[in-house]
Amino acid sequence: MNDNLDDVDDRDRTSEVGIGLGGMLGYNLMCDDVRSIDIFTGPYFDCAFVQKDDLINHPSFKWRFGAAFSFSRFYVKGSFDLALTNLMDGVGEANAFNVGIGYHF
Repeated sequence: MNDNLDDVDDRDRTSEVGIGLGGMLGYNLMCDDVRSIDIFTGPYFDCAFVQKDDLINHPSFKWRFGAAFSFSRFYVKGSFDLALTNLMDGVGEANAFNVGIGYHF
């Protein structure tokens, strides 16, 4: 049991805005002229700017796995981030699941 409460990271994670940088490799499966499936994977680095407590959250390095389904110019994408390394000591980063929708211009 951890008796030191200062070591607990209890910030509200819903109030974060940040920046991420990734390098993905993938494969595009064309179903027909308007539909396709994309499968991708690669390293991902992120650093969040916390609006409540600190100015900068602890940066982390993750490996991203994902897939996207495109119909015409619209797409739905899902990915899973596997937390690999914590760049700052004492902070446990969690794995994350991401879902997004978008439009190709």
